[in-house]
Order: sequence, then C-alpha cells, then structure tokens
Amino acid sequence: MTAGTLRGRLALVAVLATAVWVLLATAAIDLVLVHQLRSQADDVLRARSDAAVAAVEEDGPAIDQAELESPVWVLVDGRVVRAPARRAQLEARVLRLAAEGAGFRDVEGPDVRLYARPFTTGSISGVVVSSVDLHPYTRSARLVVGGSAVLALVLVGGVYPITRQVVARALRPVTDMSDRAAQWSAADVTQRFGLSARPQELARLSRDLDGLLDRLAAVLRHEQQLSAEISHELRTPLSRIVAEVDLLQSTTSQDPQTAAALTAVASSAGQMDGILETLLATARAAGTQPPGRCEVEDAVREAVAEVGPQDLVRLDSVTGAAGVARPLLVRMLVPVLQNAARFARSRVEVTTESGDDGLHVLVRDDGPGLGGLGDSAFEPGVRGRPDGDGAGLGLALSRRLARSCGGDVTVRPSASGAVLDVRVPAG
Repeated sequence: MTAGTLRGRLALVAVLATAVWVLLATAAIDLVLVHQLRSQADDVLRARSDAAVAAVEEDGPAIDQAELESPVWVLVDGRVVRAPARRAQLEARVLRLAAEGAGFRDVEGPDVRLYARPFTTGSISGVVVSSVDLHPYTRSARLVVGGSAVLALVLVGGVYPITRQVVARALRPVTDMSDRAAQWSAADVTQRFGLSARPQELARLSRDLDGLLDRLAAVLRHEQQLSAEISHELRTPLSRIVAEVDLLQSTTSQDPQTAAALTAVASSAGQMDGILETLLATARAAGTQPPGRCEVEDAVREAVAEVGPQDLVRLDSVTGAAGVARPLLVRMLVPVLQNAARFARSRVEVTTESGDDGLHVLVRDDGPGLGGLGDSAFEPGVRGRPDGDGAGLGLALSRRLARSCGGDVTVRPSASGAVLDVRVPAG
C-alpha cells in the first residue's frame, strides 16, 4: 500500500471501519449466543426439576432414580433421599445449594450447572436439585466464536483489495481529467472540458480546471503581447546603432582604442539583436502555446558552439529537459559560458542536476574565481577585471532572462575557480 495515495488511504480507512464494525458485530453475536445457550441450559434444568417434583408428588420420596431419567437429587428435611449414580463428588455442593434455597449455580470442576427448587407435597417438604452437563453448550459456543472470528478475519482481509479496486475505478475519471489537463497545459490551452454530463463532483472539477486553463491562456497572451511590443520597440533603435557603427567602421580611420570600442559595441549589438529575435520568435508563436520545452544537451551544445573554442568546454552528464524554449535557454547560457571561457585556465565543465526547484546547469571553470564579487557579479557594469574586454552586462542579462521564466543564475561556493548555477524550470 502506498500511504501517499488517496486510493491507499481510502482503502485503509475502509479496512479500519470494517474491522471496528465486524468486531462490534461479532462481539454482540457471541454475547447473544452465549446468553441463548445459558438460557437453554436453564430451561433444561427447570424441566428436569418439574419432572422430579411431579414424580415425587406421585410416588413420594421413595421414587426410584431411574424414573427421573435425569441427574436429580431429592432432599427431604436436609437429607438426600435419592441421588444419581456417579455424582457423589457433587453432593456437597448440592447440599449447600439446597440449604440456600432456590437458584442456579455453576460448578467449574466437572463443568456442571445446578438448579435447586423447593417443593411441598402433603406433609413432605424438600428440595429438588437438578443438574446439566455444560460441555455440549461450551463446545457449541467455542465453535461459533471461533467460526465468527475466522469469518471476521476473512471479511476484513478481503475488504482492502476490493475497496482499493472500487476506489481506483471511482477515481479513474479524475485521473483521466488530470492527465488531459496536463496534456492541454503543455500543448494547447484552448481545449476545455465543457459541460458534458458528469457526476456533480466531477462537473465542479471540470469547471475549475476550465477556469484555470482560461487564466493560463490569458497570462500567455499578455506575456506574448508584451514581449512582442517591447522587442518591436527595441529593434528600431538597435538597428540605428548597428547602422551607425557599421558606418563609422567603414568610412573613418580610428585609433586602435576606438576601433576596439566600435568592435565591442558591434558585438554587443549583435548579441542584443539575437536576444530580441528570440523574444520575437516566441511572441510570434501561436497564442495558445505555453512556454516551450527543450532538451538541455541540445541547448548547451548550441551555446558552446556560439561561444567559440569547443575544445575548452567539456560536457559531463548533461541530461534532462528544461521547461523553457531552446533559444531562450541558449541566451541564458551564452553569457555564463563566455564568462567561464574568458577566465578559465585550461577547461570549462558543464553538468546538470535535478532538484525540487527545477533543473540546474552548472558551469565550472578552473580560473581565479569571482574573488570577492559574489552576488554583485550579476549587477550591470560589474566586471571581474577592470582591464577586461567585457562590458559587465552578460551575467546580468543571463540572470534577468532566467528570472523571467521562473529560474535564476547564482554563484555556488567553490574551493577553486568559479561555479555558476543556471536554474530553469524542469520540462
């Protein structure tokens, strides 16, 4: 049994409830049965006593024991005048019960029940004490109690698998609806359960799921519209920057410092153009499609190819699926890989880890590390080396992109080099 499943918990509750009910019912039945058997034994004793009194009234106290056809004692004036054969061991208890008067008494040794009944016939007064062997009644009670216990165990043991199957069958429509909702949220959020005939509980569930899908579709439309508008507005000034840089590089002669600056501006503009193209491509996708999904290994290889010397970067157990579009993940990884490649001495390692908070892409390098920068390395304009060729925007952009889709880029503690953790939602 899986304690975490609703099916298992309901089956366990059913077993416990059935066990309590069966225990109470069995105990009640056993008590009633024991009472009935005791009542039957008392009826037999009364009948034997009545027969003995009738025989005494007819023949007097000299009645032969054989005429009584039952183990009965006849006492007159406290003295036994007739007694059954082989019952001498009971005589002391019989005398004690006769002295006490009418009533019942159990004798545990031979498992016998006695009944005393006073009588008066003419001038004769006495007591008739009858007995009955309780072994047949005890044996019957034990058989019934044992049988009811076995029946109770079989019943309780059979309740669990039967209840589990019944609950599973009852929950199957809920499972189907959950699977369909998950499939629609990953592929096409325009699908709806609608107003099909369903039980009242499932109809309410379908309405709630439809409302959830409606809100998800509205969020997607808003996100894509916003991305498209921002990307479109940024394309125009970016195009002017690229055109002006190209014009400056082609029409004027610059000193080496100015030429390097123009080259850096052109490179950054090209990266920004790629980012905007990615956002526009995402916005152009159908408004019914949820955020993308990609294989991490493919995105990492594309980012490594864009960074440059692939012999510097080594992939180690890069597996898993990310819950973001591949171009977006590439844009997150490129600045991180560029930073690692810029400061690495001999190698950059890329690995993946799966966690409860998503998928982690770890980028390790054997360089000098981030020093005392820590989390400030992700602030715009901060560079690891003041004389470096970077603009200090790459890691900030990577973190911004990651956080826009529910992820993050952080620094992990490392004894040597730097370890950057690119976390994205799992696909």
